[in-house]
Amino acid sequence: MIIKDRITPDMATSLMNDSAYAYDIQNDLIHAGERVLGRAIASVEDIDRMDEEVERVLIAQREQVAVRIGEEEEAIDRLDAPGNS
Repeated sequence: MIIKDRITPDMATSLMNDSAYAYDIQNDLIHAGERVLGRAIASVEDIDRMDEEVERVLIAQREQVAVRIGEEEEAIDRLDAPGNS
């Protein structure tokens, strides 16, 4: 373009600088997006792990309640047995 006198050398230098700035901005935006997305994915994984832990705790508590109910039913049956009046 300079050879054909379409732009001046100063214009060519400015165009190259602008292209370099645009390239740097593009890379910065890509890296920022990767960091944000990476954090979002990590947050989702943390939530999934917490959900799994909550489910394990609830299952354990349900089993404890079932055992306790069984014990209480046995105690009631013993009280209702003949000769315990």
